[in-house]
Amino acid sequence: MQTIRKVGESKFTAVVSDSTNVIKATCRELSNEMPTILDLCDACHHIHNTINNINKLPEFNWVH
Repeated sequence: MQTIRKVGESKFTAVVSDSTNVIKATCRELSNEMPTILDLCDACHHIHNTINNINKLPEFNWVH
């Protein structure tokens, strides 16, 4: 909070985090404290996990 206030809240639009509980809670608290800052999920991490799960399907066993 101190750093954001020092730099200027208007210069931040969002925080992005992975899915660890501590980081998610921190980002949620931050966006609750400063409603102009959005709390976004890490889309790249979710896409990576989705592709990983798709690759584990039996239809793709021949690739291994």
